Amino acid sequence: MLDFIGVLHYEQGDFPLAERYFEEGLALAQQHDQRQIVTNLLQNLGQIAHEQYKNQGREDGRFSRALSYYEEVQALARQTGNIDALVGCLAQMSELVSLRDDFALADALTAEGLDLARQAKANAWIISMLDVRAGSFLDRHDLASARQCYEELLDLASGQGPDALPRAIAYWGLAHVAEAEKDFQAAHANAEASLAILKARNHFGRKEVSAWIASLPPLPST
Repeated sequence: MLDFIGVLHYEQGDFPLAERYFEEGLALAQQHDQRQIVTNLLQNLGQIAHEQYKNQGREDGRFSRALSYYEEVQALARQTGNIDALVGCLAQMSELVSLRDDFALADALTAEGLDLARQAKANAWIISMLDVRAGSFLDRHDLASARQCYEELLDLASGQGPDALPRAIAYWGLAHVAEAEKDFQAAHANAEASLAILKARNHFGRKEVSAWIASLPPLPST
């Protein structure tokens, strides 16, 4: 219950209150040796520190706290054979260290996570790892590698229906690749494809995509 309440506050952006509920839940779970719950709560606490570091100021303490939580999650997940938690943690750690431009470590983390996801034939985690990896490639302007990841992501998502969220993620990523390549026609087309899916799902991300499209250079009239 504490975990559930904490998640609600997290999604509302009330990180201090969410953190309090997660910490209370963690103490109880550790007391009763509930390793699955402990793993989940440590991951949630890591995500709070991660989001704070990413969006509220790049303070060393936030980075260290997030990394410490993720390392605990990784150790527990390996001990218990919890592949879902391990792959998710590797994805989060990769994104975190990429924020410090440690791309060698980010690549190693995503490579392991992608390999584990492929072995488990877990498309959801493959898609997640491809998205993280593509974002890392975009950060260092390796556009060919980013495109390859997003195209594989789009192919994997093709069997999930026309309105599947991973398709929107893939199109959104391809739009950024096209923008970086100054191919504004392709940027518009991919972003519009992403937006159509988000609108169909009434997803909150539609506002960000709409604003991004509006910021692109207008296409020449035909």
